[in-house]
Amino acid sequence: MGAGGGGDGRDVREIAQATLGILGNIASCVFFLSSAPTIVRLVKSKTSGGLSGDLYALKLFNCMLWCFYGTPYVHPHDFWVVLTNSLGSLFSLMYIVAYLWVATSKEKVSLVSKLCTILLSMAILILLLVFLSKNQGQRIFVVGILCALVSSGMHLTLLSQCRMAIQSKDKQYLHPNASLAAFLKGAIWTAYGVVDLDIFILIPNGVGVIIGILQVILVIFLIHTETLSSTTSNLHRKDMKMETDLDDLKIICEEGGQDLSQNIGLTNATSSNVSRVSSLLVISRQGSIVVPIDMVDVND
Repeated sequence: MGAGGGGDGRDVREIAQATLGILGNIASCVFFLSSAPTIVRLVKSKTSGGLSGDLYALKLFNCMLWCFYGTPYVHPHDFWVVLTNSLGSLFSLMYIVAYLWVATSKEKVSLVSKLCTILLSMAILILLLVFLSKNQGQRIFVVGILCALVSSGMHLTLLSQCRMAIQSKDKQYLHPNASLAAFLKGAIWTAYGVVDLDIFILIPNGVGVIIGILQVILVIFLIHTETLSSTTSNLHRKDMKMETDLDDLKIICEEGGQDLSQNIGLTNATSSNVSRVSSLLVISRQGSIVVPIDMVDVND
């Protein structure tokens, strides 16, 4: 019964590994594809736009290390790790080729030299492990440490994006879609590391989850700030328009009042002149003195 319970436990663990491995590969593909819009934009513009290709070279190096880590020679039974990083290597190579197609001569030389350094480093690592490692445990430890350091370093470079986003108050520096994809990928592979009891998978992806949470929180904060700023700006514009309308209305009222006063004054003057003429006519009739009407200036 105890053996049966152990078998059931292994079955559950294998099912969990397979499930998380599939989900992790899907999340990783989404993360790798998040860089596609940038590459498409570069190809359409036929220029690198000053963008460095170092990140793609670093991604390629990271994926190659993890592929080597998951091989039977180093760490057997890590099919899902090999699969996801094989896809990552393929995407990275595609991006590198596209970048080299639009890059300047100086940028091409710089990136190609880095790629040669990566390949040379991988060759030296493999040779050292073949000739110096005494057992599989040593190989797992050495390659696992390298994988964890490189992956953690890649995640930590995202902090510079957070700093630029905070300084500029622009969420575009964080690449919201890529940030969310990186968070989901890190969370799934962290769970995979827990189930697989692999600290070298757990640590770098745990770092990625923490940084991913910071990025998502920062994106939400910046979106809220932009919305609040936009609302405040709209209200300010409405207030300014209302004040302008009130000023225009005040001017119209003042001009209308002046015209009305002038009209009232003219009417009073005309009435006064008419009264004077009427009085003269009355006097002329009483004193038998004829006063021609055209001799009276009604505008006096």
